[in-house]
Amino acid sequence: MYNKMYDLKKITVIIPFANEGCEVENTLMSIFQYSDNNINIIIINDASDDGFDYKGIAEKYNITYIENKQRLGVAASRELGISLCETEYFLLLDAHMRFYDDKWIGRIIEELSKDPRSLLCAQTKVLKKKRDIVIEKKMPLYLQYNGAIINYFYSLSFLEPEWVTIESNFSTESTVSVSCVLGAAYACSKKYWQYLRGVEGLLSYGNDEVLISLKVWLEGGTCKLLNDVVIGHIYRDAPPYAHFSEKRTYNRLYIAYLLLPNALQKKTFAIEKFKSPETYFRSSLLFYKNYEFIKTMKSDLESKFTKDFISFDKLNREKKYKEKETIKNKERIVLNRISYIVCHIDQSKGNGIVAGKMGIVLLLFHYAKFTHNPFFSQLAKSLLDKVVDAVSENIPLNFADGLLGIGWGIKYLCLHKFIKGDVNKILSDLDLKIMEVSPARINRYDLFYGFGGIVRYILCRLYSEKDRNKGNNPFTPDFLSEVYNKSKEIIENGKHNNCPETYIEYILYYENRKYIDPPSVYNITVLPDWSEYSKRNKDLSLNGVIGFCLEFIACQSVNYNI
Repeated sequence: MYNKMYDLKKITVIIPFANEGCEVENTLMSIFQYSDNNINIIIINDASDDGFDYKGIAEKYNITYIENKQRLGVAASRELGISLCETEYFLLLDAHMRFYDDKWIGRIIEELSKDPRSLLCAQTKVLKKKRDIVIEKKMPLYLQYNGAIINYFYSLSFLEPEWVTIESNFSTESTVSVSCVLGAAYACSKKYWQYLRGVEGLLSYGNDEVLISLKVWLEGGTCKLLNDVVIGHIYRDAPPYAHFSEKRTYNRLYIAYLLLPNALQKKTFAIEKFKSPETYFRSSLLFYKNYEFIKTMKSDLESKFTKDFISFDKLNREKKYKEKETIKNKERIVLNRISYIVCHIDQSKGNGIVAGKMGIVLLLFHYAKFTHNPFFSQLAKSLLDKVVDAVSENIPLNFADGLLGIGWGIKYLCLHKFIKGDVNKILSDLDLKIMEVSPARINRYDLFYGFGGIVRYILCRLYSEKDRNKGNNPFTPDFLSEVYNKSKEIIENGKHNNCPETYIEYILYYENRKYIDPPSVYNITVLPDWSEYSKRNKDLSLNGVIGFCLEFIACQSVNYNI
């Protein structure tokens, strides 16, 4: 039994829970078995509705009991517990954990005393509960967990933590740095956690580990795995409480906007939209509602950060599992697909940006830059000339296969310095044509064929690298006001559409609350990643092989704005 009173007075165990039943007491019994009855413990009942007597358990073990009258979620409950903690350090636990020796308190305090700007997690023993019997999930003898990475490489489980496994004889160090903590046992200094503002702003349940781990690394701290502290965690097939998918999606949007570079922000939003347009729409409305809080939080964190995302990305990629395909093999496959596209340009559907020649133009320019091969740049310029020459009054205005997408593409190419020219002169006729439209009369709100395409084009035209919100404005104040009123009506009345981020960005720009972001292909659609290669390798569109090749280029650097 661990009984160093000096150490016991320096740490508090904080356990938020909802509907955990007997597991709360089981966890407490395991803690006391390998510590001392004098250890500080706070349990937080997050509005459980299972009728279990949790208060009685707290009284039995003489620990602090907090009961939320309304469910706050794990993040807010953890923050509540930390605010009530009166010790220098704390350990956050789930309420279904098991301990196996008494050295965990000493090791946590030793490590945090040496490095107060660190966030710790324990080595995990994966447990399952079947018919009230807890059993250990056996790992292959030659493997062990080595913390986690944050996935921003593939759309599946995007912006979620992923376990890293290594050969069990590979690491003999008691403490190793990890990209992301995982395992439901996290220790930190109260002062440092509150300096970083912990997991403030997350709603309901999910994504705590990603948010706090990124904050620690960007501030200049370190996330660490204590290899010699093993804590069992019972992993369940489903949580014993209701999940709100729009809040989980909101959490990822929130983290992306706070902490990721612009390219990955846009990718996150596009992926969430692709996964569930309805959920994404509701999450976007939450984002709009909470924007002032998010903006203030972002500004506060940026004033504290000492590292850029590239330094974290290097660490995260080093710990990423090895893929079946090497980069060189992927490059050969992408070249093969580029060759296919070039040979089948005439089979593209018109001149539009989504499934036509304008999308191919974007890809060829990016590929020329990626490979430093001027052949593809010349080919792109030749194809762009054909697109421009084909513009006529017969081409529709819409974004998907019409003038708006082509115009957006031309401004995009100028911003990326792929082409030169007076963009205002080139697009002047289109600007005038747009101002002939009455926003108030439009009752279709999607991006490709509705009002969203007009607003997305306007945002692109108004964007300026040098003077953010004061670029050359080709539109009249009255027209921009009408666009604002319509956008505001769509968002505040909850009129469903597939591009709420477009309307929100315009509203915030017009109200001088946010700069316009640089245009991104992710504003248009999600791009298929490597796992979807075989399904779409002959589809000449941004949703197919063109998008697949663009996504490969974008994935080679977190700062590459596709």
